[in-house]
Amino acid sequence: MLYLIDQEEFMKASFGNAKYYRKCPSQFACGTPMENDENTQWFKEAPNLAKAKELFKKSGYDGRPVVLLHATNIDFMNNSAQLLAQRLRDAGINVDLASSDWGGVVTRRAVKSPPDQGGWNIFITWSGAASVGNPIAYVGHQTNGEKGWFGWPDDPVHEKLRDKWAAAGSLDEQKAVAREMQKHDWDFVPHVWLGQFLSPVAYRKNLRGVLKIPEIVPFWNIEKT
Repeated sequence: MLYLIDQEEFMKASFGNAKYYRKCPSQFACGTPMENDENTQWFKEAPNLAKAKELFKKSGYDGRPVVLLHATNIDFMNNSAQLLAQRLRDAGINVDLASSDWGGVVTRRAVKSPPDQGGWNIFITWSGAASVGNPIAYVGHQTNGEKGWFGWPDDPVHEKLRDKWAAAGSLDEQKAVAREMQKHDWDFVPHVWLGQFLSPVAYRKNLRGVLKIPEIVPFWNIEKT
């Protein structure tokens, strides 16, 4: 999957203007303290369709349908799902694009049954970089199997590294653990990033005191001039 994705293609299809998006290989989002370039050779080569085909074959893919949950009512999810379906087909994967609104995706992604019994293989979502940049704050970083987030990845090494990061005594120690984690993660691949985007914000000229806080809009400290 890492070799299949062209982040520029996905970001351009959904956000258009390059000032609002960027490519990013870091497991912990670019621009955050934990950003690093460990084990990102794949990013320098991607997209590499031949390599993706080779790895799918080595994985034992046998032609069975791969169910991709497709939210049609959220633009970037709609665009990304259609693009991903085509790129998977280019790699010889039999894709079943399961289209619904986001509510339908949320309902089906909770199903742990096999895809042919109402389950799924892939879904697309998003999260803010401030949480992605924290190995213990972002639920998507969990790899504790059935107790974890949708997809239920199970990887004890990653979980031990999360504990090590939480126990680190300084920012430099945390950064070193983040590099260890990313070195491991891009071989384990708990998820795949399609890129990183910015949400532009506009305020009236007569407002002052707007606090610059990531991911939320604080409704305090604001005054009219």
